This record gives sequence, structure tokens and C-alpha cells, in this order.
Amino acid sequence: MISYLIKVILCSGFLLAGYHLFLEKEKMHRFSRFYLLFSILFPFIAPLLKITRQATVLPEPGHMPLSFLPGNDTPGVASSSAIINWPLTGMLIAYGVIVLLLLTRFTLNLLSIRRCVRKYSPVAYRGARLITITGESVPHAFLHYIFAPAGTAETLLTHELAHVRQHHSLDILFVELVKTVCWFNPFLILYKRAIRLNHEFLADDSVLKGKSDVRSYQYLLLHNICSSGSISLASHLNFAITKKRLIMMTKTTSPLKALSRQLILIPFLASAAFLFATSVEAQQQPPARKAQLFPAGKGASLTELKEYQDVLQSKGTKIRSRNGFTAYELKDKAATQRIREIHQKMTFEQRKNAPQVLAGVLVDVKKPAKITPTATQLTQWKDAAQYGIWIDGKRVSNETLNNYQPSDFAHYSVSKLAKNAANYGKHYVQVDLSTPNYFEKVWKDRE
Repeated sequence: MISYLIKVILCSGFLLAGYHLFLEKEKMHRFSRFYLLFSILFPFIAPLLKITRQATVLPEPGHMPLSFLPGNDTPGVASSSAIINWPLTGMLIAYGVIVLLLLTRFTLNLLSIRRCVRKYSPVAYRGARLITITGESVPHAFLHYIFAPAGTAETLLTHELAHVRQHHSLDILFVELVKTVCWFNPFLILYKRAIRLNHEFLADDSVLKGKSDVRSYQYLLLHNICSSGSISLASHLNFAITKKRLIMMTKTTSPLKALSRQLILIPFLASAAFLFATSVEAQQQPPARKAQLFPAGKGASLTELKEYQDVLQSKGTKIRSRNGFTAYELKDKAATQRIREIHQKMTFEQRKNAPQVLAGVLVDVKKPAKITPTATQLTQWKDAAQYGIWIDGKRVSNETLNNYQPSDFAHYSVSKLAKNAANYGKHYVQVDLSTPNYFEKVWKDRE
């Protein structure tokens, strides 16, 4: 999750840099408006895109407890429900508190506009609702309302009417809601500024298309600069009265240049998708090698079977897990030799319930009992920082568990990674899950 959020923030900055580089100085404001809104949404999608690359990996043996002696019960796997990530829980609580505070502030701003509408009597004005307010204030607009002091010039009202007709308030409300949920993204503040400046460009164009004199309009704007009485969610005249805006009124962009800028953005957006997408390895399992077992003997005694188990427990080391198998590695030469001697004495029936000797590694081939995970376990295994997930022998993303119910699995195993494991650090616990069809097929093939 943290890596996803980091990618969202970086992608937001990347796309905002593209706007300043290719679009901000050009007179193509409608396209720029679309690009800015798209650039707020796309960073949430880009990390979810997946780029698959092929990788061949060695098959990993699974594990199951030793159970070839009568009365030897299978020890249960320690429940992962006891693992609680307290730092993550604290971060989620802090995040929720901040979102609640920002949502409260957003609601209060909307209520202040509502009180202003109720305080004054709106009148119809060219398809909008004009509210005449008292005191010193610049004209501003929100949704279909125009707030302006008495005696406001018609040209300025036309400017605010453009904000109403082009629904600029919806853009601001959208950005504010995204900022409320993603308050940790500093680029959203810059996006809001860019969008509001773009709104002013669009409104200025609407006024000047009405054959207003550019120089007179500029003087009128400068004369009405005022910082009092504006509403944070509204569009108002004194926003970004800067050199950029005044220059933009007299600037022109040729259709060919506008088209070239738009075409440049195609590879730019493609590079953003490639940079911030998730890379996934499609694992190709090599063919499994068949084990060469010793011929069955006349039978081992109960004492020898007990010794067989004791040697495994004292000298053997469990290695990787997958699909209900257990593998024990024996590095002690004397113990390995003794295990081989007892194994050669075993009958076929005894070997069916005992780990088989495979060149210093013993693999239990007895079919384990079915065991279904709980809903709580499935929820906890979605934490990619702690758990690596394998389903039917294939590595999958933790989010894949959203597509499954506990009853979809016939068996699972949980094992902690050793510090020298290849994936140690990426996750610390490996979970292997088998669906019913896969579970039956694997054990049918093994038997």
C-alpha cells in the first residue's frame, strides 16, 4: 500500500510537470482543463496497471508435519491472526482523523455559501442567479450563483457568468474532495492553483469574444483587485491577476502548434504509465524430476521407525513449503546413512506413511487432511508487507485474495522465511493455498 501511495504522488508530480512544460503557456485552455482533471485521476490508475515479464524459477517443495508413526498427531500451524501491525494501525487512525477534520472544514465552507444565499434574495440573470451583496467584495461565482456588490460593471458580471456556464465550480469541488482523501499529496495544492488559473483564462476568453476591448478589460480587472470577501470554493476576479494572465489575453496559438503539443502528450502519458505501472513476473515452472526410490524391504521394526522419526526431528532441518509437503535436509553424514539403512528395510506400506529419501532430502508424500483458512486469515494475508501469497503453485499479488472466499481453498500452509531466503525483506511469511481441483490433482499425481 505504501509503495502504491508513493507512486500516486510521484505520478501526480510527473503529469503536473508535463502541464507546465507543454500546455500552460499555450492558448488551448479547454484541452488544458481536460488534461488537468485527467492528471488528478490517472495517478490512481497507473500503479494498478501491470507489465508482465517472463521469469523461470525453480519449483519449491512444500511442507507437512511428520505423521508416519501411529498416534503421532499433526501439529497445527500457528495462527496468523495473532500478528497485529500496530504501527500500521496507528497510521490508519491518524489518517482517518485528518480526513474527518478536512471533511468538516469542507462542509463548513459549503454551509457558509448556503447561509449567504439565504441571507440575500437571488434574482435571475442571463440563466444564472445573481445575488447582490453588501460591503467591499470582488464578484465571485459558485455553481449557478453570482455574488457581486451593487454597481458591478457588466463586463465583470459577464466574466463570472462564464464561470457559471462552464461549470468551473464542479472542478473545484472535485479537487477539494480529492484533497480531503489524499491530503498527503502536496501536488494537489498546485493542481488546484493551475485549475483555477485555467478557469480565469477561459472566463477571460469568453469576455473578449464578446468584442470587449482587451486594454480596457485589463484596466478594469486591475482596478477591481481586492482580497476581501471571497469564498475559498468560489471563482473570483482577483485570483492570479499576474503577468501570465495579462499576457495570455493578447497571445495566440496556431492550430498546428496546438496539435503538436497535444501529440507530444501521447508518448508522455505512455511513459508515465510505464514508469509507475507494477512489474509482474510470470513464473514458468521447469518440468518436475521424478524421484528414484529404493526397492521396498521386508519391514522395519517399531523401534527403528521411532529412531527414524527421532533422527529427523533432531538432525533434520525443514526447508521451503508448498502444497502440503515437508522437506527435511540432513547435513549430518552419519544421520543420513542411518536414515537410508532404516528406509531400505521399510515395506511399501511403511514408506507410504514416511518421508522418502531423495539424496539427503526426505520428502513426505502422505496426503494431508484438508484445511480451509478463515475469513480473518484471508484479510490479514492481504498485507503485502508481511505476507507472500502462492495460489496453486503460482506467485500472485496479495490483492488477488479479494476474488476468493475461504471455501474456495482445500488446503493452506504458512511458514516464516529464513533471513537468507530470496524474498526475505519483500515479505516475511509465505502462504501457500490450494484450490480443491488443484489439491486433488497434485495428490493424485503424487500417489
